[in-house]
Amino acid sequence: MKQFGMLIIILVLCLLNGCTPKDEAYLSNKDKQAITIEVNQALDVWMDSPKVGWIEHILSGMQLTDDFAMVSDGNILKGTNSIEQYMSESSQYVEYIANVQTPERYVNVLSRDVAMISLTFTEDVHLKSGDVHKSKGGFQYVFKKIDNDWKVVGMAGTHIN
Repeated sequence: MKQFGMLIIILVLCLLNGCTPKDEAYLSNKDKQAITIEVNQALDVWMDSPKVGWIEHILSGMQLTDDFAMVSDGNILKGTNSIEQYMSESSQYVEYIANVQTPERYVNVLSRDVAMISLTFTEDVHLKSGDVHKSKGGFQYVFKKIDNDWKVVGMAGTHIN
């Protein structure tokens, strides 16, 4: 009988206080959905590169530090200087990138301020020669919320063609 009484007390306390953990790390499905929307919006803004200043736009969406790492097409770039040099070299032959589409996306919310997006993409790379290269591939981006903005803190992927 004592055990039944304790069970009743526990159930009443659970109902009064809510049955979900109050731990700050706990994320409800509603929390995860809200974070997924925020991160997808940040990605959309970041992928919508302008024709002029596209490199600066892309770099502004990254939280470049000496710990930042990018793996792309079999190469690893680490740190601010490597990323900025890579982008500078790209600008020698790329005029701008347009029509970026991400037909498949999956967001994995890791915490309140970290999420990873895995996606496939297609894009038109406009070269300074006047040619347009159709490109497709897949990438993963790790986003972290910094000062209320979602920034890319790491990325990896490849272009298929």
